[in-house]
Amino acid sequence: QIEDVMPEIEEYYKKNHNGRKLTWYHSVLMA
Repeated sequence: QIEDVMPEIEEYYKKNHNGRKLTWYHSVLMA
């Protein structure tokens, strides 16, 4: 379930990419 993984992914991107790629990631999920 992607919902279970999202918090971990968000934390990862916030720490490593300052959330810049998080928007792209969400766009891919929502597409």
